[in-house]
Amino acid sequence: MSTEKEFLAQRKYKEITDPVDATLQYALGVKKGFFDILADNPTLGETFHYAMQGVQMIAEKPSPSWYPFKEVLKPDPKTSALKTIVDVGGGSGHWMTLIQETYPDLQ
Repeated sequence: MSTEKEFLAQRKYKEITDPVDATLQYALGVKKGFFDILADNPTLGETFHYAMQGVQMIAEKPSPSWYPFKEVLKPDPKTSALKTIVDVGGGSGHWMTLIQETYPDLQ
């Protein structure tokens, strides 16, 4: 297995911007996105899921007040088009539940 040190040195320590060419992909020798790697390896996917739940339990509880959801998600005044928020993560939807409880009037 290749090392992170080798990966970073080969790229001259530049910022990693390619989601299929990062340290995990380098170590595994694949060119796939993170969640594709998890999908191909159910044990790794399950471990990641439980890790995300564990972090959620011990981390400082998030607060939707940290981000101006109500302002950002207002319909566009020119078109009245609604904006959408999507909870994409490895846990059980804690953030979305908190946002919905804090801002029940958001659709």
